[in-house]
Amino acid sequence: TLDIRRKELFCLLGGSGSGKSTLLRMLAGFETPTSGAIEIEGRDMVGIDPADRPVNMMFQSYALFPHMNVFDNIAYGLKRMGMAKAARAERVAEMLRLVRMEEFAKRKPHQMSGGQRQRVALARSLARGPKLLLLDEPLSALDRKLREETQFELMDIFDKTGTTFVVVTHDQEEAMTLATRIGVMDRGKLVQVDTPQRIYEFPKNRLIADFVGNVNLLEAAVVGEVNGLARLDCPAIGHEVRAICEGPVPQPGTPVTLAIRPEKITLGSGYPAVVEDYASRGDVTRYRLRLQGGGTLDVSRANRARAGEQDITWDMPVHFDFAPEGAIMLRE
Repeated sequence: TLDIRRKELFCLLGGSGSGKSTLLRMLAGFETPTSGAIEIEGRDMVGIDPADRPVNMMFQSYALFPHMNVFDNIAYGLKRMGMAKAARAERVAEMLRLVRMEEFAKRKPHQMSGGQRQRVALARSLARGPKLLLLDEPLSALDRKLREETQFELMDIFDKTGTTFVVVTHDQEEAMTLATRIGVMDRGKLVQVDTPQRIYEFPKNRLIADFVGNVNLLEAAVVGEVNGLARLDCPAIGHEVRAICEGPVPQPGTPVTLAIRPEKITLGSGYPAVVEDYASRGDVTRYRLRLQGGGTLDVSRANRARAGEQDITWDMPVHFDFAPEGAIMLRE
């Protein structure tokens, strides 16, 4: 069971085959659920034709009519619903202003870039004023930089229209940027539904921790509890460590997983390790440490100064540490 709030930008996030696109198609009416109900403002949509639902869908391919210009593409649905010509022109002009495409009204799809076609498809989807807009991988056809810019444009359009958006994506960064809430799917089930921050900082299990962002997952066993924190024996680190535990701490001896995000780890003091590899990505340097008890640990270090970090290199002994609040114990 899932409740999506009115005027919410909700993301369905999951890998290939997780069921997110099937769920989207059920919302649109292209698939019929074998049981249960799909309600929009209290009205069950199961059995109602897609064209008669207060829903519109923006496809991954954009599906613009190649023989029509931008104006006619946006006006098509309005014409089909019988809107008067003058009112139709006014509505299309409003949509063109919304997506900042006024000067492209007479162009055809092949005369525009991928980002421009994406905005036209969005304008066409919003033209009829749906209560619910479904977006299937809406930014996947764009290059990385344009995709990042368009994410903010999409959020701005969402704020202006007040329409409920449901976005399907496999891109966790996109979901984290866009969503007010995220539903993580795996094998047809919603594993966790929460805000982006909660899903990143407090994943429910290993699958979510590993899927959303970069994370170190280390085998551990419960030793006990102190001040609301779990005390864990972590053989890879070779020392007892402490971590946040959502809910009661399990009995001593219970096998668990210690999850630590790379950016939560500091270098300079603490537990011993050896630098196995490192690489600079410009804004951050990523280190891979070989742990005393076997296994590796990824650490990210922000490059705040213009000069690169020259003090750490391959095969160098280092020490690392993390605050207990920067790690979390996972039961599954």
